[in-house]
Amino acid sequence: MSEWAGENLADGDLEAYNAIVERGSVEQARVAVKGMYAQFLAAGGKAPNLNQGSTSGAGGVKAFGSAASMVEAMQDPRYKNDPAYREQIEKRIAVSNAF
Repeated sequence: MSEWAGENLADGDLEAYNAIVERGSVEQARVAVKGMYAQFLAAGGKAPNLNQGSTSGAGGVKAFGSAASMVEAMQDPRYKNDPAYREQIEKRIAVSNAF
C-alpha cells in the first residue's frame, strides 16, 4: 500500500497522510490509514495474503490490539525507511478489528 501511495498520490496528499500518521492523534491516524486503504483497494490494490510466508506456526498475522499500538508501530522510524517492516505493519492493520 505504501509503495502504491508513493507512486499514485499527489505529493501534498502523501505529505498530509504522513504528517497525520507521524504527529496526529490516534483517532486521526486511524482515519487516515482507513482512508488510504480504501483508496488503495478502489484503485485495484489487493489485500495482503496474510498466510503467505508466516513463520508463527499459528498460520496468521497478529492483529493490533488498539489504535494506539498501531500508531506507535507506524511512528517507528523503520516504518518510513524499511519496506519489510512497513509491509509487516500493513498486514497487521489489515487483520485488526479494534478500529
